[in-house]
Amino acid sequence: MFVMVTAVRFLSWATASLFLAVVPAVLAISGQSDPAVVIGVPLSVLVCSALAQPLAAELGGRCAQFAGLTALLVSLSVLSLTAGTSTWATPVAAVFAGFGHGLGRAGASAAVGVRTPSAAYLGLGLPALTTALLAPASSPATATALVASALALLVFPATGAVLEVGRTARRPGQHLPHPIHWIDPKPLCGRPTRSTPQF
Repeated sequence: MFVMVTAVRFLSWATASLFLAVVPAVLAISGQSDPAVVIGVPLSVLVCSALAQPLAAELGGRCAQFAGLTALLVSLSVLSLTAGTSTWATPVAAVFAGFGHGLGRAGASAAVGVRTPSAAYLGLGLPALTTALLAPASSPATATALVASALALLVFPATGAVLEVGRTARRPGQHLPHPIHWIDPKPLCGRPTRSTPQF
């Protein structure tokens, strides 16, 4: 359970950090002259994440995580194909990233009911650091696409873990033997006394 929740929250933070830090820089480097597009990408993530978090309580922990991971997969797939340089696809991907972040993070918290291990917060800085290390060998856009592709591949095992945990939660103790309750026949068949209830 804790591993699954950590994975979901890691992917949520990792995707959000790409759109909050890396993608605006890639847009600026690629020659995007409209500041509304550059500023709108991280703003869309923050607003959509805030809007999605109340929905997680309505959906429940498992459904919210599944919906969040689906939105993250869409976002990361678009980012891996466009490398964050498209002026129309990148803002759309940012909206999906925001909803995925809000649903995934809040759903994971609701599912486990306790604080998430701090390893999940590696997602805040690890994608940006990896992109920065890969950029000199290729380009910022190519490095962004590679990191987004790697994160998109991680969504599949995380989704499988969410579905498996939800499946086992619906059948608790299925593999355990059923307890046998023995009935002592003496009080039922013995001779009635003053202390024995009369039927």
